[in-house]
Amino acid sequence: MAAQERVLYDRQARLFLLDRIDEGWRDVGSGSARLMCHNTTGRARFEFIRDGSLRANHLVVDHQVKCNLKPNAGSNDCWAWTADDAEAKDVAVQRRFALKLDCPESARDFKVAFEHARELNCQADGFI
Repeated sequence: MAAQERVLYDRQARLFLLDRIDEGWRDVGSGSARLMCHNTTGRARFEFIRDGSLRANHLVVDHQVKCNLKPNAGSNDCWAWTADDAEAKDVAVQRRFALKLDCPESARDFKVAFEHARELNCQADGFI
């Protein structure tokens, strides 16, 4: 966690990425799912840390397609969404994520925090 950011959300979860080659989900593993907010800019992002390594990193944007949480396969404890992931790269790559939490209550908490992060980015961009 960088000193110039504050934690909006931090829970253990399991992350999956959709593999475009075989069109199946790849298990990234269990780690820390975080929503972070920059203290100066007010911009919020999602990050996933596993074994001390950044495995996902993207802004939580207000967009029709991107960062639009949907229950994964009808599950009440797993969210799926698409975002431009900038994990350890100079160029963002569009990816499909699924985040499995330990229970439906944790999943609801994540959705509330994720939507709050999206609102923070709208405010930072001057849309509200």
